[in-house]
Amino acid sequence: MNRFDHDVHLMIDEWNALKDDLKTGKVMPDDMDAIKKYDFFAWFHEMVKYVKPDLGVEYKNINNVYRAVHHDSLKEHESDRLIPTKEHAVINKMTPSDRLFLYLGYHDDEEHDLIKDTCAKEIHAKDGDVVSVGKFELNNDDKKIIDLTHNNIPIHENRFVSFVKEEFEKGGEESMRKALVRVIFEVFSLDGTFKPMEGEKDHDLEYAPFHALVNLFENEGFDGMIYRSMVVAEGKNLVLFNHEDATCIPETIHQHVVSN
Repeated sequence: MNRFDHDVHLMIDEWNALKDDLKTGKVMPDDMDAIKKYDFFAWFHEMVKYVKPDLGVEYKNINNVYRAVHHDSLKEHESDRLIPTKEHAVINKMTPSDRLFLYLGYHDDEEHDLIKDTCAKEIHAKDGDVVSVGKFELNNDDKKIIDLTHNNIPIHENRFVSFVKEEFEKGGEESMRKALVRVIFEVFSLDGTFKPMEGEKDHDLEYAPFHALVNLFENEGFDGMIYRSMVVAEGKNLVLFNHEDATCIPETIHQHVVSN
């Protein structure tokens, strides 16, 4: 096994070890003292510093964000229905019980239907459903988001090792470190860490790896993250770790018919 095989497989094995312990309740996602004892955390902390300049996006540079709700006739004066509450957070198991995250559909370009279909299907709206959507604006120019979609590698496991090797050959050790971080972001997506779950079953442990990643990113100084949608091709999601970091623009509220 060459060094690239070793580094990629070691990294994935370390994440799987932590993920399995999170999903069985052996370690809790908010217990940072316990998580820091895992080799994955030490590796992740060391590697992320190499990608911060590349993947960090300031709030002031984030536009084109929308949120959808299951309501077929929401009006401008009812904009508060688009704001998450503790009552609604219980439904979304991706939100820890003691937090209120704000989930939004996002894209770099103003691709209205793509963004709206993304945020609608993330709440399990079906083709043909009518939902209400509103555009949001982020409130604080000084905060920063980590963009996990700023990634130029294919999402196929059989390409991970060759990608890392190619990046090393292009730019040496620093490029290789950045490549390894991007690979692990792909692993998070492929193993279902960001995948929304259906039904009312208690998924707290299933979402524990997601919650742990939030804590890891916050530990690195990020206030939110952008990640690929698991339900819409080319779609992107933006989650803000503080639901008060964005405001709905009431006059943008309208109805949207969900389609493929």
